[in-house]
Amino acid sequence: MLTRLAQILVLGVAAVAMPAADAEAVEIHSESESTVLTGAQNTSQVFTTSFGTIECEEETASGTLESEASSEFDLYPEYPECVAFGSFTAAVDMNGCSKTFTLPLSWPPAPEIHVKCPAGKDIEITVGSLCTITITPGTPGSVSLFENEGEGTGRRLNLTEALEGIEYSGSGLFCSGSYNDGEYSGSTTVAGEDAEGNPVGIWVE
Repeated sequence: MLTRLAQILVLGVAAVAMPAADAEAVEIHSESESTVLTGAQNTSQVFTTSFGTIECEEETASGTLESEASSEFDLYPEYPECVAFGSFTAAVDMNGCSKTFTLPLSWPPAPEIHVKCPAGKDIEITVGSLCTITITPGTPGSVSLFENEGEGTGRRLNLTEALEGIEYSGSGLFCSGSYNDGEYSGSTTVAGEDAEGNPVGIWVE
């Protein structure tokens, strides 16, 4: 599944309009010096493991930008509605972990994505007493892409993620052992607001 998605993203990268030849490194920009970022999913967020698949029908994300332009920023996602292995309720505890997006030095806007956690913390996915999956911090392989959408204060980003090589371990009746073959895919819209809650445009260039 990820291989096919990666192929689609590669074609998408080729189709993204190129900036001027003398453009500087890619950055995320905002109309405001301090911007609150919010994310909402466009498609299901899917995490594939050797134990089976976890699919989340709801995702939210939050973060901040403290300048009008930056080459790196964090989003803190939450997944309140997930199903594991086709029929079991799954609880995802992010434990304060975030995704850090590092934008590239040249076009297209295909970020490197780092999973970062507070010291001693990991991401935990619990499927009752059947299985607990622990995802460790790291930088998985990525064929992800930002696309600009909208105009003016309605400008926002569409993020399509395709990650592979995610490291995780499992314990419980259905899960055991450590692996580095995890895959993650999904699409999210990221928008900006100022401190008063007014929409502000954000974009990459």
